[in-house]
Amino acid sequence: MQIRQFILILSLLGSMAATAQTWCPPGAEWYYGFQQVFSDGYYRFYYDGDTTINSIICKKIKIEKTERNIFTWPTYYTNIIDEFYTYADTNKVYIYRYNNFYPMFDFSATLNDTILIVGDNFYFDNDTGLPCDSLGNAIIDSIGTTLINSNQLRYYYSSPIQGSSWSINGKIIEKIGPVDAYFFANKIDTCGIMLDWEPINASLRCYYDDSLGLYKVPSLNNLPCDYKLTIKEHVKQASFKIYPNPANNKLFIEQQVGYNPLKFIKIYNSTGQEIYQTLFSSDNISSIDVSKWTNGIYLLYVIDSNNILFSEKIIIQN
Repeated sequence: MQIRQFILILSLLGSMAATAQTWCPPGAEWYYGFQQVFSDGYYRFYYDGDTTINSIICKKIKIEKTERNIFTWPTYYTNIIDEFYTYADTNKVYIYRYNNFYPMFDFSATLNDTILIVGDNFYFDNDTGLPCDSLGNAIIDSIGTTLINSNQLRYYYSSPIQGSSWSINGKIIEKIGPVDAYFFANKIDTCGIMLDWEPINASLRCYYDDSLGLYKVPSLNNLPCDYKLTIKEHVKQASFKIYPNPANNKLFIEQQVGYNPLKFIKIYNSTGQEIYQTLFSSDNISSIDVSKWTNGIYLLYVIDSNNILFSEKIIIQN
């Protein structure tokens, strides 16, 4: 009888192990789409093997970036840009930062609990030269469970505590992480931020591993995880023409179809600084004197109060 019970217990444990939810198994990958002023594309995070740090077996995750920007437009290029290390226990996901492991996601937290938010440590106060805060705190606003591909997973929402420098926005789901925002914490104070700084406004497209299957955010509909924006998706449909390009004296911007709302022309240099702004001419052709501009690559936008109507890379050769 005891042998039968022992065998039954082993069988149950084996069954539980077979169906247990593990963090970042082999084959795990995340896709995060982004669209910024000077670039668009997506990040792909993927499992790249196990390693040991401080006697802890952890996962190595690589970050691959597919992007087109002011210099490569309209061609996309893919590069490995970073890697990081993480592991999980039953309730928490940990990330290796600053020579230590810190809890990154906490699925054991209950309503109104305070949790740690792990940020970056490469920001320094512009006035004092001292390092900015690299850790923050948030309070749990709500918790629950959600069914994804027959898997019952925990989730929570949190909001930053007043004075915190970091937050992770939206819904955070067990095994997946943030599904409304980027994987890493978002900086929410101005310490160490330059005027032309542009945050990573990336958000999850989808997650996949062999045990959970594919999770895709509902707004993607039938788009693949690795889709690339077309020119028409990156800008609105109003049609404009830029000439000559390259330019060395006058640059002309002509509207080829009618578009009535008030429009602005903005031009940025290669470091992201706005160097020129004017109202679009009422006769649908605007000219800009570029005869004294420094040679180089610039990015021109035509915008109204709410939308980017048109964007194009321009070259000045005086």
